Amino acid sequence: MTERKWTNGSYFGYLYIAFAGLTDNELSDVEKGEIVNCVVEWWPEQRDDVIDEIDKAWKWVDEDLKAGGIELVVDNVLNIAQELKEEYKEKSRKAILNDLVRIAVADNNFHENEKDWIRKIAEIFGIDFRV
Repeated sequence: MTERKWTNGSYFGYLYIAFAGLTDNELSDVEKGEIVNCVVEWWPEQRDDVIDEIDKAWKWVDEDLKAGGIELVVDNVLNIAQELKEEYKEKSRKAILNDLVRIAVADNNFHENEKDWIRKIAEIFGIDFRV
Protein backbone atom coordinates (compact mmCIF):
# COMPACT_ATOMS: atom_id res chain seq x y z
CA MET A 1 0.00 0.00 0.00
CA THR A 2 1.27 3.47 -0.77
CA GLU A 3 2.59 5.62 2.08
CA ARG A 4 -0.45 7.34 3.45
CA LYS A 5 -1.80 8.24 6.85
CA TRP A 6 -4.45 5.55 7.16
CA THR A 7 -7.13 5.70 9.84
CA ASN A 8 -10.02 3.39 10.58
CA GLY A 9 -12.31 5.77 8.72
CA SER A 10 -10.10 5.81 5.63
CA TYR A 11 -9.73 2.01 5.74
CA PHE A 12 -13.49 1.56 5.81
CA GLY A 13 -14.07 4.32 3.28
CA TYR A 14 -11.54 2.93 0.80
CA LEU A 15 -12.84 -0.63 1.17
CA TYR A 16 -16.49 0.35 0.77
CA ILE A 17 -15.91 2.81 -2.09
CA ALA A 18 -13.72 0.39 -4.03
CA PHE A 19 -16.19 -2.42 -3.42
CA ALA A 20 -19.20 -0.41 -4.57
CA GLY A 21 -17.50 1.10 -7.59
CA LEU A 22 -15.50 -1.80 -8.95
CA THR A 23 -17.82 -4.74 -8.42
CA ASP A 24 -20.48 -3.55 -10.86
CA ASN A 25 -18.59 -0.66 -12.50
CA GLU A 26 -21.13 1.80 -11.18
CA LEU A 27 -21.38 3.82 -8.00
CA SER A 28 -24.91 5.11 -7.61
CA ASP A 29 -25.96 7.95 -5.32
CA VAL A 30 -27.85 5.49 -3.15
CA GLU A 31 -24.70 3.38 -2.75
CA LYS A 32 -22.71 6.50 -1.85
CA GLY A 33 -25.28 7.35 0.80
CA GLU A 34 -25.18 3.83 2.18
CA ILE A 35 -21.37 3.96 2.37
CA VAL A 36 -21.59 7.13 4.47
CA ASN A 37 -24.28 5.59 6.67
CA CYS A 38 -22.28 2.42 7.22
CA VAL A 39 -19.03 4.16 8.11
CA VAL A 40 -20.67 6.78 10.33
CA GLU A 41 -22.46 4.01 12.27
CA TRP A 42 -19.05 2.76 13.42
CA TRP A 43 -18.11 6.15 14.92
CA PRO A 44 -21.31 8.25 15.23
CA GLU A 45 -19.78 10.66 17.74
CA GLN A 46 -17.13 11.59 15.14
CA ARG A 47 -19.44 12.05 12.16
CA ASP A 48 -17.72 15.09 10.63
CA ASP A 49 -14.26 13.55 10.95
CA VAL A 50 -15.50 10.27 9.51
CA ILE A 51 -17.01 12.04 6.50
CA ASP A 52 -13.65 13.78 5.97
CA GLU A 53 -11.95 10.37 6.05
CA ILE A 54 -14.42 9.00 3.50
CA ASP A 55 -13.66 11.99 1.24
CA LYS A 56 -9.94 11.32 1.63
CA ALA A 57 -10.45 7.65 0.78
CA TRP A 58 -12.48 8.63 -2.27
CA LYS A 59 -9.55 10.70 -3.54
CA TRP A 60 -7.15 7.84 -2.86
CA VAL A 61 -9.25 5.36 -4.81
CA ASP A 62 -9.36 7.81 -7.71
CA GLU A 63 -5.59 8.43 -7.52
CA ASP A 64 -4.89 4.71 -7.41
CA LEU A 65 -7.13 3.99 -10.38
CA LYS A 66 -5.21 6.61 -12.38
CA ALA A 67 -1.78 5.52 -11.16
CA GLY A 68 -2.07 1.73 -11.17
CA GLY A 69 -5.51 0.84 -12.39
CA ILE A 70 -7.90 -1.65 -10.90
CA GLU A 71 -5.04 -3.94 -9.87
CA LEU A 72 -3.63 -1.37 -7.45
CA VAL A 73 -7.04 -0.71 -5.93
CA VAL A 74 -7.71 -4.44 -5.53
CA ASP A 75 -4.29 -4.91 -3.90
CA ASN A 76 -5.10 -2.11 -1.47
CA VAL A 77 -8.50 -3.64 -0.69
CA LEU A 78 -6.89 -7.01 0.05
CA ASN A 79 -4.31 -5.33 2.29
CA ILE A 80 -7.04 -3.40 4.09
CA ALA A 81 -9.01 -6.60 4.63
CA GLN A 82 -5.92 -8.19 6.19
CA GLU A 83 -5.40 -5.17 8.44
CA LEU A 84 -9.04 -5.26 9.55
CA LYS A 85 -8.76 -8.99 10.26
CA GLU A 86 -5.87 -8.30 12.61
CA GLU A 87 -7.47 -5.28 14.24
CA TYR A 88 -11.09 -6.36 14.70
CA LYS A 89 -12.72 -9.28 16.47
CA GLU A 90 -14.88 -11.73 14.55
CA LYS A 91 -18.16 -10.03 15.51
CA SER A 92 -16.93 -6.74 14.05
CA ARG A 93 -15.58 -8.45 10.93
CA LYS A 94 -19.03 -9.99 10.39
CA ALA A 95 -20.51 -6.50 10.74
CA ILE A 96 -18.13 -5.27 8.02
CA LEU A 97 -19.34 -8.09 5.74
CA ASN A 98 -22.94 -7.13 6.52
CA ASP A 99 -22.08 -3.53 5.61
CA LEU A 100 -20.81 -4.77 2.23
CA VAL A 101 -24.11 -6.59 1.68
CA ARG A 102 -26.03 -3.41 2.60
CA ILE A 103 -23.99 -1.40 0.12
CA ALA A 104 -24.36 -4.06 -2.58
CA VAL A 105 -28.15 -4.22 -2.34
CA ALA A 106 -28.65 -0.47 -1.87
CA ASP A 107 -29.21 -0.10 -5.63
CA ASN A 108 -31.62 -3.09 -5.67
CA ASN A 109 -29.08 -5.18 -7.61
CA PHE A 110 -26.94 -7.84 -5.97
CA HIS A 111 -24.42 -8.68 -8.68
CA GLU A 112 -22.48 -11.94 -8.72
CA ASN A 113 -19.22 -9.96 -8.71
CA GLU A 114 -20.33 -8.22 -5.49
CA LYS A 115 -20.99 -11.63 -3.95
CA ASP A 116 -17.56 -12.83 -5.10
CA TRP A 117 -15.83 -9.87 -3.46
CA ILE A 118 -17.75 -10.44 -0.23
CA ARG A 119 -16.77 -14.12 -0.27
CA LYS A 120 -13.10 -13.21 -0.84
CA ILE A 121 -13.08 -10.70 2.01
CA ALA A 122 -14.86 -13.23 4.25
CA GLU A 123 -12.16 -15.74 3.38
CA ILE A 124 -9.44 -13.25 4.36
CA PHE A 125 -11.37 -12.56 7.58
CA GLY A 126 -11.49 -16.29 8.32
CA ILE A 127 -15.30 -16.24 8.44
CA ASP A 128 -17.78 -18.62 6.85
CA PHE A 129 -20.19 -16.07 5.40
CA ARG A 130 -22.94 -17.03 2.99
CA VAL A 131 -24.23 -14.61 0.37
